[in-house]
Amino acid sequence: MKTDTDISANPVDRYVACFPSCQIAAAAAGVSTEMLRRMRRCGFVTTRKRALLMARACGFRVDAIELLGLSGVRRSARAPRPRNPPAE
Repeated sequence: MKTDTDISANPVDRYVACFPSCQIAAAAAGVSTEMLRRMRRCGFVTTRKRALLMARACGFRVDAIELLGLSGVRRSARAPRPRNPPAE
């Protein structure tokens, strides 16, 4: 039996946990159960479209960015600074 801490590391597992069965989860994602099984092994999905579809299907309990495996990516709030600012 899996607990919440067992499945929290893999976002695809958390997605599947939102549904009563793997077959229903696969149908909601628009993939076969075999494809969903492969995604569970990898721990992420490969396309933005599929990640958004899956996030929407589970009521955004799992973010699309997590499903893509990008949750560790840092985003800058501002544009990068120029290397050599113009002299005034």
